[in-house]
Amino acid sequence: MDPAPTLPTGFDAFLGNAPAVESLRAAIAATRLPHSLILSGPAGAGKYTLALLLAMAVECQRQPSDLSSSGQPLASFCGVCSNCTRIAAAANLEEQVAAAVLAREDLRETDKKETRVLIQPHPDVLILPPDPPQLLIKLGQVRTLIQRAHYLPSEAPRKIFILTSAAMMKEAANSLLKVLEEPPDTVLILILAENPGELLPPSARAAAPSASARFPSKRSNPCSPRAAPKFPPNSALSSPAWRREQPGAPSPSTSKPTPRPAPTPSSF
Repeated sequence: MDPAPTLPTGFDAFLGNAPAVESLRAAIAATRLPHSLILSGPAGAGKYTLALLLAMAVECQRQPSDLSSSGQPLASFCGVCSNCTRIAAAANLEEQVAAAVLAREDLRETDKKETRVLIQPHPDVLILPPDPPQLLIKLGQVRTLIQRAHYLPSEAPRKIFILTSAAMMKEAANSLLKVLEEPPDTVLILILAENPGELLPPSARAAAPSASARFPSKRSNPCSPRAAPKFPPNSALSSPAWRREQPGAPSPSTSKPTPRPAPTPSSF
């Protein structure tokens, strides 16, 4: 039996795309983190682990910080406050999803169809995994996200939503676009994607800055100091150009795409 997964005790114990992680930590420390963010990388690379670490850094009651080599403040987390410990309890996602699916099976048939899998380790943190058996993010899950996004946080600075997959039903992706375009000030949405191209419609990708998370492969232990991943020289955070659709504009599916300027580095 495999041991239950545990989170790294700090960002220093997390190996993978250090420049991007440092930029995200600096953005949190400066309260300039985007309201929505795509973390992309291969399966088993540590995207979910990083999402939980970022959530802890945002919600930590003690708000500790480190300094970068240039003296820039970097957000961290204590790991022991009630916010940190409750978020960390979601590390074993597979087990919690299996328990939620089993609980759904005990419901009446009419209720099963309306019940979606949601994991809530903290009142202000909601995790949306792919819903079995299709293993897609479904409309009911996104509707819950939208509904809760418009309530103020109750115990932490922000409402955080983690979508553990970018594979969504078309209706779910279209509904998500609205909150990505105009998120409430207290909301942070993290979308984990092996391939950001899975996001439909394409404008959903443009609404959220992307962190290319080229982490160690599944064969590497992200907590092991002996793991030595190699990153491409251009691995960095970038903010895609974004053009808001104007009322009455032609549908993207029926008109020629408008050329967009090249992505520019994020100004975290």
